[in-house]
Amino acid sequence: MLKDLVSNKTVINALLIGLILLDAAYVVVVWFFPDIWFGYFHGIPYNDPEGLLRRAGAVWLAFTVVQLVTCIKWPSEPYWLAVVAGLRSAELFTEWTYLCVARDLTPMGKIGLLISTPANLIVCLFFFKAFLVQWKKPQ
Repeated sequence: MLKDLVSNKTVINALLIGLILLDAAYVVVVWFFPDIWFGYFHGIPYNDPEGLLRRAGAVWLAFTVVQLVTCIKWPSEPYWLAVVAGLRSAELFTEWTYLCVARDLTPMGKIGLLISTPANLIVCLFFFKAFLVQWKKPQ
């Protein structure tokens, strides 16, 4: 079943598009409406004098751009799938670190951060396996 999923261009593209939309939404919220992010995740007024939230937004913008390029290029250059796998692996430890060190978190913030790491691991493994399957296909 997994081999069917990672071989299916529609599934790969749908996942890429979903991630592009998710990361782009994060960028918009943290750059233009950081008070919404703080309210949802922390339950406190926005206070980020060092700009770390907007820095995270820049990282999500990079994710968005790389995933968009991958969506366009992977059918002819499947190594882009491995690039996305590596990119998503960068988030494997960040959310649980955030969960452990943040002083104020709402229940929804905790749930979001708790599921984020396993979700990123699954996505990372999916794209790496998709790369291996696509790379072995005759061109």
